[in-house]
Amino acid sequence: MAETSPAPPNPQRIDPLTKLPLPDPFPEYVRCPHCGVPEVEVYCYQAEAACHNCGRAFAHARPPGCGTYPFCKRGQAPEAG
Repeated sequence: MAETSPAPPNPQRIDPLTKLPLPDPFPEYVRCPHCGVPEVEVYCYQAEAACHNCGRAFAHARPPGCGTYPFCKRGQAPEAG
């Protein structure tokens, strides 16, 4: 039986400093659209983030690749089956 090699990692999911694959789910650091603080941590599966500086919430779009693993799916509506 032939072995299949794993798919190459998505280049957007590689840490630029260590060159290692990032974990799933993964945090992102985005700028607050309200006060401009540059590093608001939000996990890939979260549809909304809250700024630690001003306390206001804002929408967060999921990046490509999020939702692949079961933990990332916890922020999604259950699939009909």
